[in-house]
Amino acid sequence: MKKILTGLLSYSIIAFIACTLMGMFGISVPDLIPQDVMKYRWNNGFLVSMVALPSICITGLLLGCAVHFGDVRAPYKIRFSSAIVSAFKTVMIVCVGLTLILSLAHDVFVPNMELRKVEMEQKPELIRQYLVLSRNYLSKSFKNYEYANLANFYAKRVQELDPKNEEAKELVRRSELSAADKANQQKEKNTSQSEKYNEPSLGLSTVAETVDLTEINKIHSSSVYELLLQAEKMFEERDYLGAHYYAQMAVKVADLKDVNLDRARDLANKAWNVLSEAQAEVLTEENKFFCRKVEGYTKLMAGDYLSAYYIFQTLANTKINYARDTDVKRYLNLSRYQLTQEYFFIDETTDKDTFESAENVYFSLHHGNGAYDIFYIKGITDVKQTGNMVRYLREVHIYSFDQYGDFEKSMVVPYAKMLSVSIDTISEEKIKELRINPEWESIPYLLLCSVDRDREDIRVYPVYSDKNGEKTEGSNQILLSMPYDDFGVISKCTNGISKLNMWSLNKMKRSADSYGYSNELIVQSMLRSVFYPFVIMFLLLLAAVVAWNYRLTNNNLFKFVWVFTLPFVNIILYGVVGYFDFSIKLMNFIFIGVAGVKGALFFGLAFYMLGVILMSVIFLARKGD
Repeated sequence: MKKILTGLLSYSIIAFIACTLMGMFGISVPDLIPQDVMKYRWNNGFLVSMVALPSICITGLLLGCAVHFGDVRAPYKIRFSSAIVSAFKTVMIVCVGLTLILSLAHDVFVPNMELRKVEMEQKPELIRQYLVLSRNYLSKSFKNYEYANLANFYAKRVQELDPKNEEAKELVRRSELSAADKANQQKEKNTSQSEKYNEPSLGLSTVAETVDLTEINKIHSSSVYELLLQAEKMFEERDYLGAHYYAQMAVKVADLKDVNLDRARDLANKAWNVLSEAQAEVLTEENKFFCRKVEGYTKLMAGDYLSAYYIFQTLANTKINYARDTDVKRYLNLSRYQLTQEYFFIDETTDKDTFESAENVYFSLHHGNGAYDIFYIKGITDVKQTGNMVRYLREVHIYSFDQYGDFEKSMVVPYAKMLSVSIDTISEEKIKELRINPEWESIPYLLLCSVDRDREDIRVYPVYSDKNGEKTEGSNQILLSMPYDDFGVISKCTNGISKLNMWSLNKMKRSADSYGYSNELIVQSMLRSVFYPFVIMFLLLLAAVVAWNYRLTNNNLFKFVWVFTLPFVNIILYGVVGYFDFSIKLMNFIFIGVAGVKGALFFGLAFYMLGVILMSVIFLARKGD
């Protein structure tokens, strides 16, 4: 084995270094940031070496075995001799080790290096885009300090990509100064506002831009009795809106046989009577404010969350005193929470296309009656919010067809928001209607309508059209009958099925047909990764057989000039490896055609194992001189 490893490693190391240098300096480097130039050269050099590694190792094994077999004394007329069996064991140990290394390089290192190469090539353009956005937002920051925060955000993204970028450092410094300055100005105005009750502010929509889930989670986790106790406590504190709300929540949660149901109803009625009497008082400024709060609260309890949100948002934007009011803060938060279950805000999609993780995603969903929908999404941006993944979908098109394949209607919307919804929260009727599998944990929930944070008249609705092109009515929310995780796998298919990892391929294999993808292509990609080690093993054993036929015995002295033939042998073997790699794809389709999708794996394993066994027998059948 020593001579095999000596010949293998000697040639492989020299060839690997040569290919690395050729990959580093034999190419024209694209436009990159300065500190990435050398990284790019090294990455490209190793990428070239990894792609050529199978042919390099096979050539090295050919050389090492040719030298090693010169010392093997095999009988002239006897096949399967003990000397050949001993040599075969040595060769198999080396071949198995090489197969593991080459398979790892083919399925792990090469894809990662290709991805790294693309990332470095795209980085300069991303930096240019982020710098433009940062400069633009900084120029607008004199109007609103939120723009300064956005400028700071994009500048820091540039620093993540290029820590030595001087312009980014300057933009971060200026944006932080601008944000601090504007925040101080806002604070001074708010202080002045509190002294002048009747003067309107310039807008306080940033008081509670996000939903505070503390109270909401507490309500959802409380029992009927706990909600009733809270309602009674609020009633005693003369917080009649809060008392009515918690009493109504208790009524909503309570079972018809619950002993606390009547108490909750009585308390809710009692609190509402107090509220009604208060509204009938003389319309002072304070009473007008109170009546407006009750109006918003009534909308909230009636399920008109959009109107309730705008009432409380307008109050919060009108005066600093209103924004600090406990009722306004509570019911603005509750209405915003309920609103975000049916709508999303337009400004959530600002510049989301800059961070898109996938583009041009398409798939189909089939219904129980044979009808189906085709989805096309121009771009997808993944954003983590409160521990969950939220997806923003740009330019969503849905085309609906009946069971006969005839077009029925279409839908288009500039932006949609996708949430993950647990099937435990979906009614049994809806589960049966959508044919949702009980084993699924969650499914995608699409919000198609977006609204402005402050202006009630600005809304973006989905546009539905019938088969005649006439506008028709449609839903603003859609539940998709598919596991939520499957959508993430589908979005990765746009980069090419061959680039999916085995986990993703396995998930797609189970339901590729139902999403409009070819199950045969998915299975072919899986089989290619499974069968690749067998093909490498076959070629390594073939090299060992050739090495035996051209082994260097004591009668055949090694000539130094032969070293210069090895690169040409390497080039030929590079073509041979590429031919076999391409043949795997063709053979996989044959296996699928002969044995079907389910039987292709076993049929292919039998075929390639037979090839390895056959090559092993051919080696063992070698005779000495």
